[in-house]
Amino acid sequence: QRQMCIRDRDRPVESVPIEGAAGKVSGAFVYAYPPGIPVLAPGEVVDRQAVNGIKSMIDSGLNVAGVNDGYIKVLCGE
Repeated sequence: QRQMCIRDRDRPVESVPIEGAAGKVSGAFVYAYPPGIPVLAPGEVVDRQAVNGIKSMIDSGLNVAGVNDGYIKVLCGE
């Protein structure tokens, strides 16, 4: 589910703990590499399934781009 319009692309983002990101709007791509398929794209609502999937990938030892020390970027004020 996308919740961001093109005019929102320059909105500020903030980093939040993965566990607190559910219900917020992603401010950056999050993807596991390999294979490099996005789990989240900018503008997508972060749901509980995405949070659990990201945590599972990290726990499995995958390189998850877009996650820094357990934090992901979301749009400010969401």
